Amino acid sequence: MGLDGIAGTGDEGEGDGVWQPGDGWIDVNGNGIPDLGTFGETGYDIYITPNENYYEDVWPPQNGLYDDGEPIFDYGQDGLPNTGDPGEGDGEIHILDENEGDGIWDTGDGEYGGEADYQDNFYRVNDINGDGLSDYPDFEVDNRKIEMRFDYDVSNDLNFTLQTGYAITKTQQVTGTSRYLADGYEYTFYQLRSRYKNWFAQVYLNQANSGNTRGYNQGNVIHDESRNIAAQLQNNINFTNNRTKLVWGLDYFRTEPKTFGTILNDGPNGYDNNSNNVFWANDGIDNDGDGIIDEDGNDPCRNSQETDPDGFDGGRRDGKMWGCGEGIDEDGEFIDPTSNEIGFYFQTKTNIWDNDVLQLITAARFDYHDILDEGLQFGPKLGLTFKPTETSTFRFTYGKAFNTPTSIALNTDLFIRRLSIFDVFLRGNKDGTPYARADENYSAWNPGYYNGEDFVSVEPNLGEYYFEGDVSSGIMPYADRINGAPFFFNYGDENAPTDMIPLDTSRYLIYVPELNDDGVLYTAEESMYLKDVEPLRTEKITTFEIGYKNFLFNRIITSIDYYISFYEDFFSPPTIITPLVVERFDVDGVEISDENRDDWSVVGMISAQEGYLNPPYGTMWNGQDDDGDWETYADDFGWRGDCTDPYNFSCGDGNEIDHGEWGFVDFYQGDTLFYPAHEVVLISDGGGISYLENPNGGPNTFWIAVGVDELSTQGGLNEAEYINTVHL
Repeated sequence: MGLDGIAGTGDEGEGDGVWQPGDGWIDVNGNGIPDLGTFGETGYDIYITPNENYYEDVWPPQNGLYDDGEPIFDYGQDGLPNTGDPGEGDGEIHILDENEGDGIWDTGDGEYGGEADYQDNFYRVNDINGDGLSDYPDFEVDNRKIEMRFDYDVSNDLNFTLQTGYAITKTQQVTGTSRYLADGYEYTFYQLRSRYKNWFAQVYLNQANSGNTRGYNQGNVIHDESRNIAAQLQNNINFTNNRTKLVWGLDYFRTEPKTFGTILNDGPNGYDNNSNNVFWANDGIDNDGDGIIDEDGNDPCRNSQETDPDGFDGGRRDGKMWGCGEGIDEDGEFIDPTSNEIGFYFQTKTNIWDNDVLQLITAARFDYHDILDEGLQFGPKLGLTFKPTETSTFRFTYGKAFNTPTSIALNTDLFIRRLSIFDVFLRGNKDGTPYARADENYSAWNPGYYNGEDFVSVEPNLGEYYFEGDVSSGIMPYADRINGAPFFFNYGDENAPTDMIPLDTSRYLIYVPELNDDGVLYTAEESMYLKDVEPLRTEKITTFEIGYKNFLFNRIITSIDYYISFYEDFFSPPTIITPLVVERFDVDGVEISDENRDDWSVVGMISAQEGYLNPPYGTMWNGQDDDGDWETYADDFGWRGDCTDPYNFSCGDGNEIDHGEWGFVDFYQGDTLFYPAHEVVLISDGGGISYLENPNGGPNTFWIAVGVDELSTQGGLNEAEYINTVHL
């Protein structure tokens, strides 16, 4: 018996898998009992009768509901193939409630169709990223701790102490970026110290394991197995004749961060950190050695045995999506955040006279950090105390101290959220933000083309004197206005190229958002001279202090202190380092201010690094052949010819390369045809650009623009001449 009816009925389409009216009672599996079909023997009877454009299941009801209009191949069993009803696969058997008469599929709720027929099918999802860990807030607090200590005195001059401890915690942790659940965070330490006469030494190890610690915003798991190793040696000497005591020592501190890319950039994180993926994925070379040339770098890594002994081949791991390919998550992108710090210090305390009335204290530290390129740090200290009586003391101190940035502050690379088309990261400030800037060598020309001997300007709706300036009106030429200005990526100003362009303060201003405020709108001068964010350095604190202490009536202590501190390279809180660019004037020509924020138009962003960008910037109107295609087509277009040659498409001026020499090459149907710009480009009434139809009759998609500052048929002034550049 066929699935589409009863054999021998002769119905049209027999054998096509569709039930036809008139097939009558059916017994698909041949057990003598009419049933619902091959998808599950039920013993129920179905009688098929034609009902206009529907097939009607008469009796018995399916789950208590009629199923009008259900294609018979499904027998009313919703969730099986070929039912064609809305909501297929939702576990409901949909019917057409003829009492409503609205022609809308319904679930039998007795309500009319449209919005009234809507029934929510919401359910709570605790695991939003599918990693097997609940992301629902868990307010349980569980802290456990155990410590042990062993002391052994070999003699009065020699002893040893061994101390160790273990702690595990579960608690809420609020950070500057989001809230985290510290779930099973473990901390283990070991310390061994010893004293021999006037010598002291110790060594200790701190080890962390983050367990299932994760963030609530994204469910990202923090994988942290970092550790610290430290050692110290100290000695003290008394000089009896000189009334001086000397203490000196050596310190060694080693930090070994190990976060597997979940906090620091020390492992696979799914991002092209050195921005070479675009180049590697288009160079015709199998750069990652997986047997595939020019693969999509977003695909999971195929040589998985090299990245994971269990054969992990990409996807979500430790709460983070990652994969590797040509240019993404290759070993060269990761950093080694391990750091070593070495210090030497001494302190002396000297009685100037043969009593305790006047004491001099001198001290100093010498420190070296192998991550920071700062050489040897020197921190002196000087103190003087004077005790005129047994109950009063005057003191003066001077000191210089250092606060070395941590690996977190230097190397954090934590994804926070997706904001529109942008990825928002919290990053350490190891390298600073040297914003790219236009210099005195940057040239700019009003876009246009040659029509015979005449140059025709293409004004991109930027104003009559935008490029050449106007002395009488006090408008400087464009090249002078933008000299020293930072480049920004324009994506919102339709009259300027979608590319990195200089920030012209006659048209744009900088707006810096703030994490907990409205942000700051820069003036034109502040925007022009935007300061780079310097790399994070060791914080230096110089302090002067004077004080007086005395006993009053043998019962009251009076203490007066005054101190002042000077900071260098002060550690700031998290700061937005990718300022936004807004148009200086609104649609009515009114200059923007804090009072008319609703009328601001954000048009771009200043990048904090050159990754993903392709210098040189601003090539769309710099009068240079940045992509090198002028030479290829110069003879075909006659850019090197003279005006007397009738076969030249345009009149060349004899120069090697000249601004405005560009056109279109058409490869339609295998023929190569050349059209100078003046045969294709028209100037619209509004000052913009429009294009003629392809003179060859073919589609415009077969055209390519070549020459100097050529214009795109798709994007107008968006023909930034692309340069493949690798940033390492």
